[in-house]
Amino acid sequence: MNRELKPIVCLCVYDRQQMCGKWLRAWENAKKFGAKLVVIHNFDPNPGSPKVEQVNRILEWQPDYYIPRLNRGGDIGAFQDFLVRRDEFYHWDAVFWFADDCLPMRRDFLQPFLNQLSLPHVGLVGAFYEPHPEHIRTCAFALKREVALQLQFPQKLMEHPRERYQFEHGVGNMFWQVKNMSYNVALAYGDFDTEWCHDQTLIWDTDHCFNHDLWHIYERQFSDECENTN
Repeated sequence: MNRELKPIVCLCVYDRQQMCGKWLRAWENAKKFGAKLVVIHNFDPNPGSPKVEQVNRILEWQPDYYIPRLNRGGDIGAFQDFLVRRDEFYHWDAVFWFADDCLPMRRDFLQPFLNQLSLPHVGLVGAFYEPHPEHIRTCAFALKREVALQLQFPQKLMEHPRERYQFEHGVGNMFWQVKNMSYNVALAYGDFDTEWCHDQTLIWDTDHCFNHDLWHIYERQFSDECENTN
């Protein structure tokens, strides 16, 4: 693994406060590889600010950065905002993006992403891959900085669900944009030989794979007795 990569990890939060707490508990007990954590908190126009109790629950875990934002464009709009505001954070070489319903399942869950991203021609690493149409799911992925800054979004300010769908699934989606930059796309776990890659070994997609009861694995990995390793 290239130790010179400076990763930044972004967790996009909306209304799954219980899942957010689970994710932050995992981060507290995970191997961080020097990464800083940004929690981006989407909130609705009404009441126009995040609920105080939600903010307090997040800040209890002491993320390195906490960014509340009006929920325009959902998670992809938040990712777009992060790239626009990139200079507000410490200088990073690789960005890791996670939705709050995609839980880490190993304390070293970043390492397989980093291992792949350290390869010179790999620009994008995904946790989940789907072939029809071919794309990396945007709930758990990592990008090199120089690749992320070249991405094109369907709108300068994305607000409609179809625009988020276009960025993930449509013609010119993130997968193909990276390919067209002459970078390779890799998977953190598994390979493209299988038609679908929804392996839950590293990341558990609790929203789409709720029928996989993996809580015992999560608890074993991230119990309060685990040693905190930076």
